Amino acid sequence: VSIRQADPAPDEGVLIEYTTYDSAEEAQSIVNLASIRGRTCRCMLVSALEVIRKTMVTGQRLIVENLDPAIELHGLWAVFGLFGHVLDCKLNIVGGGEDGAPRSSTGFAHFAQLKDAKKAKE
Repeated sequence: VSIRQADPAPDEGVLIEYTTYDSAEEAQSIVNLASIRGRTCRCMLVSALEVIRKTMVTGQRLIVENLDPAIELHGLWAVFGLFGHVLDCKLNIVGGGEDGAPRSSTGFAHFAQLKDAKKAKE
């Protein structure tokens, strides 16, 4: 196993290389969406990341705005997962801080298959 910094702060992405694909899959299934130091961890295989990069503009990535401010990443991933295999899911929350600004949420989901993204969009 080797570990190296993939992204500079504030994202602080880390790339972990495993000796076998099975080990990487097992780690991904354990770590993805786990809470680490109070932050939800998004973990994906490099093969999924490559698919995402190649299909950013093909319709496999959905953006949903004006979500219920109470939604959490686990719930968003579960809802999108009803339509097919989700490679990545992210929740962007703006506002709701000490300044009193209203909280709004935008969700992003990237599906492995275009047909699944189309089902979710309908």
